[in-house]
Amino acid sequence: ELVSDDELTRAKKLLHASEAFESETITDVAETLGEYATDLEWSDALKASDRRNAVTAEMVRETCARLLTPGCRIIAWSLPEAAATEPQPA
Repeated sequence: ELVSDDELTRAKKLLHASEAFESETITDVAETLGEYATDLEWSDALKASDRRNAVTAEMVRETCARLLTPGCRIIAWSLPEAAATEPQPA
């Protein structure tokens, strides 16, 4: 089913706030531009907000259907090591 308009709007606002928080300093902005320059084009960083705002509920559903399939998942367990029986040095 489609995500609701309210849920999609909330997600976009959260992403926008996160992006704003991560761009507080000139160093943060330079890092973001560098990441885009490595993966895409640096100028794509300037279009990120417009691209995010263009996402529709249908696009989210299609992407989830394509990527979130049982054959694409990994289930793993992270268990703590057994406690040592000997006292540990301080």
